[in-house]
Amino acid sequence: MPAAQADLVRRIGAFMSSCGSAVYGTRGGPWQPVDGQYGFTSRGDTFYAHLLPGYSGTSFTTPSIGDGQVTRVFDVATGAALSHSVDAAGRVTIVGIDRARNPEDSVVGVVLDRSVQPNDIAAGRTATADSQETGKSNTAAKAVDSSTSTRWCAADGRAGHWLKVDLGATKPITGVRIAWELDAKNYRYRVEGSTDNATWTSLSDRTGTSSTRQVQVLAFTAQARYVRVTVTGLPSGVWASIRNLEVYDRPITADVEVFKLVNRKSGKVLDINGASTADGAVAIQWPDTGGTNQRFTLTPNPDGSHRLVNARSGKLLNSPGGSAQGAQLDQWSDTDSDNQWWTLVPSSTDGYHRIVNVRTGWCVDVDSGSTADGARIVQCPGNGGANQDWQLVAV
Repeated sequence: MPAAQADLVRRIGAFMSSCGSAVYGTRGGPWQPVDGQYGFTSRGDTFYAHLLPGYSGTSFTTPSIGDGQVTRVFDVATGAALSHSVDAAGRVTIVGIDRARNPEDSVVGVVLDRSVQPNDIAAGRTATADSQETGKSNTAAKAVDSSTSTRWCAADGRAGHWLKVDLGATKPITGVRIAWELDAKNYRYRVEGSTDNATWTSLSDRTGTSSTRQVQVLAFTAQARYVRVTVTGLPSGVWASIRNLEVYDRPITADVEVFKLVNRKSGKVLDINGASTADGAVAIQWPDTGGTNQRFTLTPNPDGSHRLVNARSGKLLNSPGGSAQGAQLDQWSDTDSDNQWWTLVPSSTDGYHRIVNVRTGWCVDVDSGSTADGARIVQCPGNGGANQDWQLVAV
């Protein structure tokens, strides 16, 4: 065997000897990986974060663990305890990670006080709807009976009907799983939560989705007793109808919809210049090339806003700290700051949104309404212009 191959085999063997518990008998998740940077595996009450060469630094923050409690955090290779903290949103920050021992895959274990895999806390709870097909027994209760052979269906084919489940008490929730009646149909909808059945907060807005998946899983973080799904748009001949509405109280692997952000005025897309992966790389508009530097995922925040994560770099669309009106937007590593949080506000033009920064209140704007390739993406107060309208197109 060539020396280089022999060395690789020895290194793999050493890694599996010290970190095999994070590989053997595990499953992927509970969250989606970021290519080349990190990924997750889990088994029982433990999940493992695998930090890859593309991830720099000796600290790491996980997505929200819901209302789970951390009982132990450790270096998988050595078993040594690691310092950690948990914020109000349930994100675990781990510090002092040894990246030198296994730089190709530095593995950290996090033990919870419960199983990592989620349970459906809506099963068997009281469900109601504004309309139901009682003549065929397609009532609201059928959406929470844990069976996909039954379903709730509205009494007519109009949009606007809703289904609601009462969880019995206000609880921390981390997402929903919706199984629609039909596959390959574009159901458009909105998920909302409430603690009092009177004041509602948007948890996930899918009013502009182009997805045709029968089963859709949405991740978010909220406190709610009531969860409501309102069907806002339907294909011709399709009625509002849900086979299962499941609600979770711990980490879930959500469907990761990847979007391009298309400007209404220019028809061009939001682009990270030069396909850079560096902090501070600026945002421009450019014709759609299909490149991952023009693709984004939306990660929900506790307040209903989102982080716009670039698919190539894994970094966030960022309003530079302390920057002024007209400043160019860039990408930056996640700092858990509200200058990286964005609210999607429906535009007066159907199917488009204004993307509003939580800290400044300013909109994502194509500078001076330009239609040119390479025009700067800046932040400006809302003015109703087409250069501030963006369509999120799933790809």
